[in-house]
Amino acid sequence: MADGSVHQWRLPRPGFTLFGIGALVGVFPLIVYQHLSFGAFWRIGYQFTDFVAFSGMLSGFVGLTYPRPEHLTGILFGASGLFVQAPVFLLALPGAITLYRRE
Repeated sequence: MADGSVHQWRLPRPGFTLFGIGALVGVFPLIVYQHLSFGAFWRIGYQFTDFVAFSGMLSGFVGLTYPRPEHLTGILFGASGLFVQAPVFLLALPGAITLYRRE
C-alpha cells in the first residue's frame, strides 16, 4: 500500500475454498480425459479429424484467428448478416456518431 501500512494476509473464506474444490472435482477428470485421449490437456479432438467440414478448425485456436475484413462484411451484410436480418440496427450507426460528438 502507498501509505506504508502492512496488510495482513488471511485465509480465504470457507465458501471460496469449497468453490475451488468443487471446480477441481469437475475440471480434473476433464484434464485427465484430454491427456489420455489426445496426448495433452490443451489439445482438442478437431486436430485429429479428416472431416472436411472441420478443416477450418485447424487454423488459429479452434478456428479463431485475427479479424478479416471479408468475414466482417459477411457477418454484417451477408444473407444472414446482422443488417439484413435486423436492419433497425443501422440506426445505431448515426446514433453512435451523435453520441460521440456530444461528449
